[in-house]
Amino acid sequence: MCRQHAALVAELFRFGAVLFQALTLAAPSRIV
Repeated sequence: MCRQHAALVAELFRFGAVLFQALTLAAPSRIV
């Protein structure tokens, strides 16, 4: 895997984590 691809995957993973956090904070009752 080239370095550019690794950086892109890392950015997507971080974005996904932030989005997941926002969703869990916005609707905790729906997740449980």
